[in-house]
Amino acid sequence: MARRSVPLALRSVLIAALALVAAGCGKSKERELYEQRQAACASILGMALVDARQAVFQRELVVGCTGNTNLTLARLSGDTCGGADSGAYLESVCQSVFQWFANDPGLCDVGNGCAYGCEARFNEADAVANGTDAVVCAVRWIP
Repeated sequence: MARRSVPLALRSVLIAALALVAAGCGKSKERELYEQRQAACASILGMALVDARQAVFQRELVVGCTGNTNLTLARLSGDTCGGADSGAYLESVCQSVFQWFANDPGLCDVGNGCAYGCEARFNEADAVANGTDAVVCAVRWIP
């Protein structure tokens, strides 16, 4: 019985096609960054703000502080800010938001890019007394 062999050119095309399919199954670079940043966000709880900024790659976008007693504890990981166990804070709490943009349609519902980020909160009294050594007392991932 004669043995058929696949011509070398066809074999090369098949191998290249398989490599492309395999590459398409992996995570995109933006997905990897998204996951790294999400993990970094979770890790900053309890850090000094100066260290938190380093951990989330210096992407601070917004800092708001004055009179933020209307913020609530809802959906914030390990929230120990503002002297309250639930509801509105009893003391003024500051926010720092770290934000990134993605063009990967697999990350976003929009399909043409989105923004995501990390919210860190710290007590205003701590910030006044200790500056950038104020401790992050709550974090929230913003998908």
